[in-house]
Amino acid sequence: MEKVKLTINGKTYETERGKTVLEVARKNDIWIPTLCYDKRLDPYGGCRICLVEVQGARQLVTSCTAKVGEGMVVNTESEKVTKTRKGVLEYILSDHPLDCMTCEATGCCELQDLAYTMDIKGIDYRSGEKIGGVIPDRNELIYRETGKCIRCGRCVRICGEVQQDYAIEFGGRGFKMWVSTPFGESLLDGTCVLCGQCVSTCPTTALFEKKAMGKGRSFQVKKVRSTCGYCSIGCQIDIHTNHNGIIKITSEVGVVPNNGNLCTKGRFAYDFINHPDRLDTPMIRVNGNLEKTSWEDAYDFISKKLNGIKSKYGNDSISFISSGRCTNEENYLMQKFARAVIGTNNIDQSETECHAPTLTGLRNSLGFGTTTNSIEEISKSDVIFVIGANVTEAHPIIGLEVKKAVRNGSILIVADTRRIWLSRIAKTYLNLQPGTDAYLINALTNVIINEKLYDEKFIEGRTEGFKELKKAVARNEPKKAEGLCGIPEETIKDAARTFANAKRATILYGNGITQH
Repeated sequence: MEKVKLTINGKTYETERGKTVLEVARKNDIWIPTLCYDKRLDPYGGCRICLVEVQGARQLVTSCTAKVGEGMVVNTESEKVTKTRKGVLEYILSDHPLDCMTCEATGCCELQDLAYTMDIKGIDYRSGEKIGGVIPDRNELIYRETGKCIRCGRCVRICGEVQQDYAIEFGGRGFKMWVSTPFGESLLDGTCVLCGQCVSTCPTTALFEKKAMGKGRSFQVKKVRSTCGYCSIGCQIDIHTNHNGIIKITSEVGVVPNNGNLCTKGRFAYDFINHPDRLDTPMIRVNGNLEKTSWEDAYDFISKKLNGIKSKYGNDSISFISSGRCTNEENYLMQKFARAVIGTNNIDQSETECHAPTLTGLRNSLGFGTTTNSIEEISKSDVIFVIGANVTEAHPIIGLEVKKAVRNGSILIVADTRRIWLSRIAKTYLNLQPGTDAYLINALTNVIINEKLYDEKFIEGRTEGFKELKKAVARNEPKKAEGLCGIPEETIKDAARTFANAKRATILYGNGITQH
């Protein structure tokens, strides 16, 4: 990547061409305020708070959209910049409710923080008209209050750019502009999936978690980093807790693998933790009844039972079953306990049912039974082939990477018996008949081999069994597959050519294949 040098506030910095002034400034701990900026979104330049002075420019420029150039001279602290930023913020505050004492966002409100930092004590031209209010909505998760909206567009953009659900959009004009749903309907009636991404990016409380309201402000709660247990992605989450229990769950932007993004389950489905039916202490069965006990007594009871069974019946009389809801580290400890402490290999896991075919297939073909690439690399693919996997529902954060890839120009091929969400944005949708996945895959392979769309040197030097594969798929011609799968012959051929000609191609498959 080509390097350029620029000067910011009298100091020279070297960076990659294509970066924005804001990115370079933040990387070097130079403060530039923002309200409409979110690293997950395309630069917008709407709030005008990030204005900087660039030598030679006719006017102040927005640092979040301005690309760096060789020899650029930037001033982020000039009197003109400071005065203009303060004026812009005063205009934003001119019709904003000043109820910070009772506002849920106090202590974590970006608007409040900027007003404090810029030393805004009062506004001479404040509007006396009350604009907006709470929007009644029967959904139980997301609170909306139009008066708190500063029209930064972050919620609208994250719904469109990242989630691609387009559930909300700006309505009205001027001071009476607000974030609206189609025809003012409930979020439940449109395309919203209640993921809460809009809430995660809102700089005020125009959007907020309903379940967290009135339970404690940011400075009154403790944040604990944890791993979401709903699917195998391992999203990093921050659990906000106080004496009321869990207040809400968020995720930090920039943290892998989910970069601050969460699905509706990861963000909102935590009621079971504080549910009265949930066990919060160990219980031992005494005279046929389960009675509460201490952890020490429970450990002692389990140890004696296991040692007794082991002594009487041997090591292999004991088996262990762990869960896919546990982290990798917890599952590792379980197998370590089974093998090293008890001395048995009798250990299984709930993921065996769906992951065993993958383990066997990939280990036999590639030498290891797991994914070959990182989550981040999905969005950098030229072509993505999804088969037997409803990614946006089963692994929503992976779904976001696929959506991002398509938005960036990648070609998506979807093969599924259902018209899943990804089929909407796929260039090619292979709506095959149930039970014909193997026929389709063999037909695609047949086309690639017959048209010699593979790397012959790689096949010769790095693989084995190619002749057997060629012979096996020879009878699976696209014409035959058309009758079996219900997909036109030319469509199968086009999909095979598209995939084979890609420099960087990705295959995503799921339980529709492994449990076929």
